[in-house]
Amino acid sequence: MLSRWAAALGAIVVAALAAAPADARCPKPQPTLMCVLSPTAGNSVGGTITLSPYRPRGGPPGVLINANITGLPPRTVHGWHVHEFGDVSAATGKATGGHYNPAGVAHGLPSGMVRHQGDIGNLPAADDAGSVVVQRQRVPKLQTKKIIGRAMIIHELTDDGGQPTGNAGARLAQCVLGVADSVKRRTGRLPENRIRMEQ
Repeated sequence: MLSRWAAALGAIVVAALAAAPADARCPKPQPTLMCVLSPTAGNSVGGTITLSPYRPRGGPPGVLINANITGLPPRTVHGWHVHEFGDVSAATGKATGGHYNPAGVAHGLPSGMVRHQGDIGNLPAADDAGSVVVQRQRVPKLQTKKIIGRAMIIHELTDDGGQPTGNAGARLAQCVLGVADSVKRRTGRLPENRIRMEQ
């Protein structure tokens, strides 16, 4: 009797798995993204930006941002955002559209309760050489799989959190977010943050 019940239960489980979408049975890991900044007309800002997925224990998924940016005016603070379109054909950077905002909410800074998903806030202040290094900046709720092919923009001014886009001014540099080559595939080992998450 017990073996008959176990067989019936097994058949139900198999049928449910077969009916479920493939991504529900085995979700694909989110990719790491990167881009290389190109200056807009009349500017000299460059560098690289990498966005890696992370999921804190008990919290929603988000991204960790690492960046090396050069060519900024010394000792200045600049807004940066994920923009809607990966079109960097305009010399002004305006072909990238507005901030990535799939939920249609108000603009805000990362510390606020409401903000676009593309609202990353401000870079740290540039040093005397006009360079900025960002290490593992957390951006909750942003998912790398949703922003593949979208743009990153470095703005002229500080994002003050005002409406509708933070009053951050012109666009100094732009790039398109693409899937990064796997560190594991290139080096044969996982990056440190992935090792910690997967243990």
